[in-house]
Formats: sequence, C-alpha cells, structure tokens
Amino acid sequence: MTMEPEKTLAVGIDPSKAFHAVVAVKYPDRIIFRETVPNTPLEIMKLDDKIVKLAEKHGLEILYAPEDVTQYGGLLRRILQKRDRVIKQINPSIVSTLKNLYGDSKNDFIDARCAAAAAMRQSGQTENLHEKDKITRILCVATNQRKREVKLRTENMNALHQLLFENWSYEYKAFFSQLDGVTALAFWKKYPSARLAKEASEEEMFEFIYETSRHTISRKDSRSKAKLICKTAGSFPDEEPEVAAINEECIKGTVQSIRSLNKTIKSMEKKMEKLIDKSGHKLDSILGISTVIAGKIISEVGDVNRFPTRDKFASYAGVAPREKSSGKKGRHLASKRYNRDLKDAIMTAAHNMKRNYPESRAYYEKKVKEGKTAKQAKRCLARKVCDIIYSMLKNKEAYDPERHKRHSGSLTGDNHKNFNKNDSGRVTGNNNKNESKNESGSLTGDNNKNDNKISNDRTRKIFRNPAA
Repeated sequence: MTMEPEKTLAVGIDPSKAFHAVVAVKYPDRIIFRETVPNTPLEIMKLDDKIVKLAEKHGLEILYAPEDVTQYGGLLRRILQKRDRVIKQINPSIVSTLKNLYGDSKNDFIDARCAAAAAMRQSGQTENLHEKDKITRILCVATNQRKREVKLRTENMNALHQLLFENWSYEYKAFFSQLDGVTALAFWKKYPSARLAKEASEEEMFEFIYETSRHTISRKDSRSKAKLICKTAGSFPDEEPEVAAINEECIKGTVQSIRSLNKTIKSMEKKMEKLIDKSGHKLDSILGISTVIAGKIISEVGDVNRFPTRDKFASYAGVAPREKSSGKKGRHLASKRYNRDLKDAIMTAAHNMKRNYPESRAYYEKKVKEGKTAKQAKRCLARKVCDIIYSMLKNKEAYDPERHKRHSGSLTGDNHKNFNKNDSGRVTGNNNKNESKNESGSLTGDNNKNDNKISNDRTRKIFRNPAA
C-alpha cells in the first residue's frame, strides 16, 4: 500500500493501561490534534470519529501508528481493524531514535508524536497491520500462556532449591539427577526434611524409591540412593519442631505447585499440537523443531504472505544484516529491529538442525574452517534455516532436504563468500589478502576495488525522507 506523505494524516498513539496519548500530524511535521483518550471501547470509537472528521476537513488519508498493538494497544487494534482503518505498528526502537528531534524530555505525547513522525516517513512503504486468522490467534494465546506457566515453574523450582538447601544442605543434589522428576517430587513431598527421613528405615526408603519410579530406577540404584539418603539424614541435627514444620509445609506446597504446572504445560502443548495440525503448517517435520518452537514461529509470523521475499522475512526475524557505511568505508551490522521471539525460535531450530542433519553440520563446520567463530557460523546457519522455514510456511509443505536446498541455497555451499561476520554481527569485505583482525575482532582491509558490497535486497532502509 502506497500513501503520499503530503496527503497523509499520521496518528501516533502511545498506549498505556488506562489512557492512550494521541497526536495527529500532517505533512511535514505539524501537530493538528492532541488528546488523551481512556482505554475503553466507547472512547476509542469516539476518537476514531474525531479523526475521520479531521481527515475530511484537511482532505487527508488516515494512517494510525500505535507503538503497541498486543498488550495495552490490543483493544485499540481490534476496534480500528473492525472499522477497516490503515494501521502501521511502529517499532519502539524507532520512537526512541526520534526522541532526540524533540528535546531531551520524555512523556507520552512526545512518544506519540515520534510514532506519527516515523509513520509519516514510512508512509510510502506502508503495509497495513495484518489480521491473524482464528487458528493463529488461538495458537498465539496458547503459546503465551505456556510461556507464562514455564516462567512460574522456573520460579517455583528456584524456590524449591532454596528450601531444600536449608533443610538438606547441598547434599540433596546427589539424591536424584533430575530435581523435578516424578520420583524426586514424590520423595520431596513425603520426606521434605531430614527429620522425617530419619523415621524411615533403609528398606522402607528403598521400597519407596523403587516403586515410585515404576522400576525405571534399578534395584541396585534404588538401594544405593536409599543408603545415601538415610546416612545423610542421620547426620543432621534435630531442628526445632515448629521451625521444621513450617519448612516442610513450604516444600510440600512448592512441590504441589510444580506438579500442577507440569500437568498444565503438557496439556497446553497437546492443544498447540492440534492447532498446528489444523493450520496446515508442517514445521515440526524438521528434526529439531518441536511443537513449542513451531507454535512460536507460526503465532509470531501470522500470514507469511505479508513478506514478499525471503530477505524481508529474514530481516523481520533478525537474521539479516543492516548497512552502516560512510564514504568508502562500509560495514553491515546485525539488525536491532526484529521480532525477538521469532529470532529466538529460529536460532534454536538452527542449533538443533546442526545436531540432527549432516548437511547442516557440514555447512556449520565449513564456516568454522573459513575462520569464523562458533557464534558467527551458527548465525550463518540460522539464515539458511530461516529461508527454509519461509518456504515451508509459504507452501505449507513438509521438510524435504533436497527440495529446500534450491530455496535457501545448498547448506554445503555459500551464496555470500565475500562476507564475514564478527561477534557483533558485522559483515565486512574479504577479498583482500592483507586482511587482519583488530582488537575488537572486526575484520579490516584495504579500501580499493574490492570495497564492501552487498545486494540491495539483503538490506532495508528504515527511514525515508518524505521530501525525497
């Protein structure tokens, strides 16, 4: 969608929990509307009616530019999409960059004005915020809920470690290899302290461990563990009954919470698996992309057709470089404006594919032999994996190593031989024999005929001068 800056009314919005700061700007940077709007359906609809009248008065097209459309801006987005408004989400990093143009103060109206200014500069390349389909929206909710539950489980596990250390000292780690395993949790619930473990004989302890593990722990190992636990418990001095009782109650409660969260997480993962099957995507056909990773990728991407090329998709995922040059000197850095959850999922997928697929491993080792560090080589592999994922999402097809080599370039080859990355993500020319590494790890060389080059479709300009 193309909108001319001179005919655009850019409406910057800085959402918050209770109120939204709204600033409407017309070309080149003139404020014609400024207001605080309560975050309620009725007030948001009233705001839209005011903006429509304002746009008609000045003969302009409306472009909404909220800084957030998921959390505090979610209601705003849904109402505006129902009314078929053009919405462009503004990256907070762009807003942060533009703040310097309006002084060193910081408030919601300045943020809203920066969002409007950014939208005005990008109005020539405006893409309307996509509406996710029903399955993707449900999958997004399920993925976020699982993420919250995993975070809660981690907090409970950290609390359990602390409580066990206070009751068993550091020796509790030798009892079980997996602290949150079925057998371990059952043991901590029955014997949360050495005081209770002292009351059980070695034979009773052996029977409990062996039967609770459903014989997955051998009789020999069960007896060895029982002997160690009884010996450790017998060496502990007696604690005051009141203090011991409250500690034991805390451990039992924490164990119960972990058990409950484990069940909820497993249940959520089963729902995610069904939703992925309904969506028609087959990302989990790759060894290394689990249900969780596939769900995260699908929910974050939404409609993959909004990315016309794999390079734009890679830029959104944060695995494509950005240009930074001056005069004859040029370099390319890792992008700072990307979807972090999507990049995390793709980097994890690349790491797993390196272990599961010989061609991925060979490509990774090839990059290491070229002089790249392990981190740099993994970043190169992630770009290849990103291209494969883009093709799979585009065609809703299963993973076929031979077919996808044609989409992403052979994993054992290299389409960008003249570029190296340092640990900061810099890409520099590698055509000169006299290259050397400076102390920061960046590659340097002579700026002659072989000055750094990179194809235009691998980079993207964030700002565009409206007067250009």
